[in-house]
Amino acid sequence: MTKPSLAKLVGKTVAMRIPAMKEEGPIMAIVHAIEESGLWVESEEYTQDALSVFGVPATSETPVLFIPFPQIVCIMDYLDVPAIRTP
Repeated sequence: MTKPSLAKLVGKTVAMRIPAMKEEGPIMAIVHAIEESGLWVESEEYTQDALSVFGVPATSETPVLFIPFPQIVCIMDYLDVPAIRTP
């Protein structure tokens, strides 16, 4: 079984709970980089919201966000073992 680690999340899409970005439920984000004080992430949900706010249909570059660790409530990843819902 592989142990979870932030370093292994780079390049992966994960579910993150960040109340400052979304009050209820997780956001799905791709982790692009890890710094000492937080993560650089790309979120399709945030990108769509930003395009709407700025009133543009597209941008030539995809926005990435720096999220400080104190703003992250949790990050969910998966281990390489099966998970079965019990009745």
